[in-house]
Amino acid sequence: PLGFTIVGTTNSTATQAVPSALPTNLTPPTSSGSAAVGSTWTVNTGTWSGTPTPTIAIYWLRCDQPVTSAYSVVPVGCSVIPGARSTSYVSVAADAGKYLTAQVAGNSPLGFTIVGTTNSTATH
Repeated sequence: PLGFTIVGTTNSTATQAVPSALPTNLTPPTSSGSAAVGSTWTVNTGTWSGTPTPTIAIYWLRCDQPVTSAYSVVPVGCSVIPGARSTSYVSVAADAGKYLTAQVAGNSPLGFTIVGTTNSTATH
């Protein structure tokens, strides 16, 4: 009978976190700002967990109506403001009469989780 032997080596000195948990939002994000156009709005991204630790992405939204409940997808009547991706946003003339909110995403190799802030103050 024919036989063979496989010989190999292993290296157990390197360790790497294995993705094992989707990002989870533990403390919801919040946003705040003044109604006046030209004012600075800020978002607190909340507290997140997951393995590995999620990276955070922010998207500011301009809405036609107040956002009064938490959301995980862009609400109807809202659109992403191009380029508005940081923890602060200065409102512009296009925001007049609109409602601003921030959508925060926790990202990992396994996927992402989106949580949005609520706001019921129209800019003017």
